[in-house]
Amino acid sequence: PPQTVSNEVISKIEDYTNKIALALKIHGPFNVQYLVKNSEVYVIECNLRSSRSMPYVSKSRGINLMRLAAEVIMGGKIPKRLMNLPIGDYVSIKAPMFSFMRLDKADPILGVEMSSTGEVACIGEDFPDALMKSLEAADMNVPIDGGNILISVGGDELKNQVIPLAKKLKNLGFTIFATEDTKKALNKNNIEAVKLYKVHEYGMEPNIMQCLQEGRIDMVINIPLPTTVKEKFKTIMEDEYN
Repeated sequence: PPQTVSNEVISKIEDYTNKIALALKIHGPFNVQYLVKNSEVYVIECNLRSSRSMPYVSKSRGINLMRLAAEVIMGGKIPKRLMNLPIGDYVSIKAPMFSFMRLDKADPILGVEMSSTGEVACIGEDFPDALMKSLEAADMNVPIDGGNILISVGGDELKNQVIPLAKKLKNLGFTIFATEDTKKALNKNNIEAVKLYKVHEYGMEPNIMQCLQEGRIDMVINIPLPTTVKEKFKTIMEDEYN
C-alpha cells in the first residue's frame, strides 16, 4: 500500500482514473501517471496500453492482470470481488536499476526523465524489510553498521530535512562524511562529520574523488540544489557534488 499518500489523495486518484476510463471509453489496460503536490493531484499523461508495472502489480496483489485485461478486451467484466480488494499485511516495493558504471559518459544526475535501465520488485513484512530487499536486488550496496556515509545536500531547506536522517545514521554507528556547508549544518545540530573537499578542489585532502577511488565511502546521499542558472548547473555537473 502507499506509504506516504493520504486517503484523501488516494480517493482523488481513484476518482480521476474512473473518470478518464469512462470519458475515453477504455476497454482494457491503460496507464495513468499522476503528480501529487500539497495534496493536489495532477494528471501527467494517460497511455492506452499495458505498462511494465502490470506484472509487478499482479504479483503484489495476487491477481493475473494480464488475463483479466484480455478478458475485458473480449467483452468480459471485472468480477465484483476484485473491485475493492482489502490491503494485504505486507509491503511491495519496485526499485530502479541503473547502469551508469557500464555506460561510457552517462550522466548520473537524475531528473524528471527516466534514467533507469531496469527494475526489480520485492515483497517484505513491512516497508524497511521490502526496501532493503529491493536495494540489494538492484545491486545497491547497503553498508553495515560502522560504515562510512557521505552526505552532501544543497540549500538550507534540504540541509534541515537531512538532519533527522543524519542523526539516525550516527546513532546506528555510521561515520558521517560531508562537504563544507553540509558539515556546518550537521555540526550546528551536534552531529559530528568529517569534512571532504569537493571534486574540483584539486590538491585539497581529504577529497571526495580520492575517498571514492580508495573505497572509503560505503554510501552517498547527494541531493543537489535545483537551479535554473546555467552556470551554476554547469558547476554542479562538473563538480558532481553540490
